[in-house]
Amino acid sequence: MRTRTAMACTAIAFTSLAACGSGESAIDERVDAVRTAVDAGDRPGAEKALDELAFVAGAAAGDGAISEAESEEIAVLIESNRQLLDQVIPTTTAPTTSTTTTTEAEPEPKPEPEPEGKKKGKGDDDKDDD
Repeated sequence: MRTRTAMACTAIAFTSLAACGSGESAIDERVDAVRTAVDAGDRPGAEKALDELAFVAGAAAGDGAISEAESEEIAVLIESNRQLLDQVIPTTTAPTTSTTTTTEAEPEPKPEPEPEGKKKGKGDDDKDDD
């Protein structure tokens, strides 16, 4: 919960920076989109909103709507938010691990030796009682 608060505070910092230039509404919209996605636990949405915010801030700096210093500060805040996302909304894919278990086949039992008097090829071949 504490990290969501930190993320929201950082998003507020975006808003205060955006108020410095005339491109504030586009930046404000992206900040709101980041905040909404984080509150909903929507990591892909938050990542997309941060990407869009970076683009809009870069365009605003290029147009002179915000200063280069403001654009750089927004870029630092965006990166900070990206790192906070790992704590606030973990990725949905867990690392996979695999375990391989090998077992040796039990050796086939050796045939027991026949008693001395009953070996094949020796003795009475007609199999009678004599």
